[in-house]
Amino acid sequence: MKAAILAHMFYADLPDNNTAIVLHDADTLDFLGIIGVTIILFLSTRNPWATDMPAAVVTSENFSEKLSALLKNQEAIAIGKTRALPVKTFLELLKSRNIQSTAL
Repeated sequence: MKAAILAHMFYADLPDNNTAIVLHDADTLDFLGIIGVTIILFLSTRNPWATDMPAAVVTSENFSEKLSALLKNQEAIAIGKTRALPVKTFLELLKSRNIQSTAL
């Protein structure tokens, strides 16, 4: 259980422990979908990942591109793939509605 608790965050070192892998992948998946983007946008100005709205969008783009590679469980990998396109589409739409990020 200790390994699972210590490894559940997407940025944590991952031991060879099935429970830890499942919890790690669940946390990672939280940041890979529209809900993850919403959380990051909500944290804007209150988190180093999202010091302002443009930074929150960049963080969301980076997470969308990079976090999928951290998934270990095959089911989580499949879910991550289904979340990638809607996030990309949403972020592109969000950026297209802004003039030089002034509305962000």
